[in-house]
Amino acid sequence: MRNNSVEKNSPHSLLYYRRKVVANSVCSKIMILLYPDNSMTLKEISSVIDKSRSYSKKIILQMNHSGYLGHDNKPYNRRYQLSQTGRWFAICGKLNVSFQALCILSKVYLNSKDNRHYMISMYRRNFDESCDEFYSIASAIYSYRNISRSIKMLTDKFLVYWESKDMLKITPNIMQYLKEYDGDLTSLSSWIDDVSILCHEKRLENIKIDDNTKNILCVMNPKDPI
Repeated sequence: MRNNSVEKNSPHSLLYYRRKVVANSVCSKIMILLYPDNSMTLKEISSVIDKSRSYSKKIILQMNHSGYLGHDNKPYNRRYQLSQTGRWFAICGKLNVSFQALCILSKVYLNSKDNRHYMISMYRRNFDESCDEFYSIASAIYSYRNISRSIKMLTDKFLVYWESKDMLKITPNIMQYLKEYDGDLTSLSSWIDDVSILCHEKRLENIKIDDNTKNILCVMNPKDPI
């Protein structure tokens, strides 16, 4: 059972770009434990991660509130499983990459399946302020520097490589390795497209936006990781 917590029609869905789950944290361990389709009770989870039940409950409730987990709604002995968002962040933990890096990887992966290169300028055009200066307040999510840092994270781990200037690709061996995550990388790529459309719709609807929306759309570096 999956619980897709992404609200495609809400600007607040952009906030998923801010999220960061610290490697080897209890949150990350629970995500990896439940990936891809495991369903476990609080008691079972706390036993495996070797944490007290009260501490595990606190983390699990926080993860559920944040949209990483879903459950079966039973009054007792609820069984928890990953939401779609939780599945994406579990892959981040397994590959040890940031969420933004995983977003880029999903795009390169889908293109490589069709034996095509991925032009990173396509990603920058949707999410980099410098590619859309006039409407930057309403459309920017990442800076050029942050996008470059995420790509370097992927190349350093040999998950992608530069085929030519501005074009990324994945080797056949890595493609085979990533097949384990095929469904989730495909859904992430689709979600990125939805967010891109949302960015442009927001830009066209209201160029002069209020301070609250500006804060939502322009925050680039998370300060409160789980």
